[in-house]
Amino acid sequence: MSDTLARLRPAGMGRLSQEQIVLLMVVALFAIFGLTLGAFLNVDNLMSLVWSVSSLGIFGVAMTVVVIARGMTLSLIASMGVATAVAIQLMCIPVSTPVALMVGLGIVLIIGLFSGFLIAFVEIPALFATMASGLLVYGLARNTVFDGSIAELPGNCQFVLSVGQSTLFGTPVPIVVFARSRFWCSRCCHASRQTSGLTTSAGDGGKPSLRRRAAGLRPATGRDALDHR
Repeated sequence: MSDTLARLRPAGMGRLSQEQIVLLMVVALFAIFGLTLGAFLNVDNLMSLVWSVSSLGIFGVAMTVVVIARGMTLSLIASMGVATAVAIQLMCIPVSTPVALMVGLGIVLIIGLFSGFLIAFVEIPALFATMASGLLVYGLARNTVFDGSIAELPGNCQFVLSVGQSTLFGTPVPIVVFARSRFWCSRCCHASRQTSGLTTSAGDGGKPSLRRRAAGLRPATGRDALDHR
């Protein structure tokens, strides 16, 4: 497939990577919108645009970690939605904000551990395991917890409101959170490359040696026997 795409590329684009092509497309779209939409390049509009997509950037950082580990997850949005909605429902009871946020964090951790158990020990493909766990959690929460399709944050939760609407040195807090998440993800990925457990080698076919080291944590299977050949 990659060879076919390489032949279809123009001659001048033979050396461009996928990341560079995506960057060029973003720059082209940005230029088109800037020329055709009068207020698109307004500072307030650009800040509002970045503010609204900062949460997607945080999700992108989380997905990056999964993809780098040669995995896949389809339960990311379901985990976020269910955990957030449950936390808001608890705040409406009312429950203190720290307790509600800790419950939401616990729900996310449980979903992640459950999906990881299905993938690592039961050996269900990540595509089906994360899809099933996301649908299961959302279905249970929709029928037992949610009162409606929209969870409204109580007006007395000033801490949560400040995190989502305040600014830090003129920069919206969600953008700061995204930037810090991106920074620490980059640092952790760089540090992991320096450890022997996350390096790859030609003898492993490019697969992380961590998989072989982690195989001893669960019963040996036929797949593990093939990996050790």
